[in-house]
Amino acid sequence: MGLNWKTRVLIIILTLIAALGAYGYNQILIISPSKMNELDPLFFGENHYAKFYYNDGTLNSADKILSINSAVINSTHTLVTITIDTTTQGTFYVHPNGTVYQNGRCKGNYSIWWLHVSNPMLSFGQSIQKGTKFDVIDPTGFLGTAWKHYTVIVDRKVVYWPTDKRFWFILGAQASFEVSIYNNTDKIASATLDLTCGIIELWDGGQNSRQSLALYETSYPISRNRLNAFPALWIIGSIIIVVSYIFMRTKWENKLLNRFYLTSEKRRDTILLMIAGLIAIGIEFVDIWFYCPLGLEGNLLLHLVYVGFLAIICIIQKKRFIWLMPAILEIAFVGTISIITGDPYVPHLTAFMGSTISWLCLVWASKYDSEFDEGKTKLGKFLSKFA
Repeated sequence: MGLNWKTRVLIIILTLIAALGAYGYNQILIISPSKMNELDPLFFGENHYAKFYYNDGTLNSADKILSINSAVINSTHTLVTITIDTTTQGTFYVHPNGTVYQNGRCKGNYSIWWLHVSNPMLSFGQSIQKGTKFDVIDPTGFLGTAWKHYTVIVDRKVVYWPTDKRFWFILGAQASFEVSIYNNTDKIASATLDLTCGIIELWDGGQNSRQSLALYETSYPISRNRLNAFPALWIIGSIIIVVSYIFMRTKWENKLLNRFYLTSEKRRDTILLMIAGLIAIGIEFVDIWFYCPLGLEGNLLLHLVYVGFLAIICIIQKKRFIWLMPAILEIAFVGTISIITGDPYVPHLTAFMGSTISWLCLVWASKYDSEFDEGKTKLGKFLSKFA
């Protein structure tokens, strides 16, 4: 006999617990005194740097490197230095909370280089809303005139999908928000900022040119949530699988616990499906938050290897390969869209959850002993594994 409905449901529930456990672990770190995931890290509250590809917008101009460096002087002053390649564009002082010193006093204005937004992880993304305004100052004249005042208005919340491997350090999708920068009533630039910490990710425009910025490296913890949750997923998932195996192979005297005991074949099938489920969730993590270092080829290879793993499970459990079709179609769809049309491979890779769907199909199919309709010929035996 195959796996009963209780076992199949338990496989799905325990896999979800691993994912939810990783999320919960990250949330606990946020509210804990630990420095592993600060609730509200301040860019100018510590010695941080951010590096951007900078283009001044002129014809045939090559990218330069614009850097922001903060050096904490004391509890009230941080020195900020802006450099383009090796040339210092300007320096200014800010309070560690990001407000700029103007004639020796902070008047509540941020610089154009960083806006303080609260962590949305504890407010379900409600930390900033459309129409929110910031009064900012350009202390170094990046937009035109030094120390000129501008108004920044939030346009909408978006997801930033970096795809160029030059941005591998960004890792993957970033919850972000788009803003417009106004000189009085004239819009002179737009930018995309990280929703969890307010750092610039993309910039387009200026008072006198179409200059642009693209963040490619920073010491600021912009990816702190994923870097905590991802390892936790594997640790929690592995513990769940090991504990489940112990429960399933032990004949308990307690009748309630003894319900978890399974025969060796069912135990094998259950553990294989739990491992496949954990990997499927891990792949979905990669598809959203860690795809950039792998690029199109690396991501498709990762998915192809997972299809191979599922195929091995199909052979062991004598299940039809038809259940692999969602995972195969994900590879085909993403590859076709990107290679033929030239469209970026994300968010298509994220939206098409073929790996997880194939895993769920195999969990459902585990109710049957064997799905192979063994034919009399070699061709029939081969085709029976698909139809």
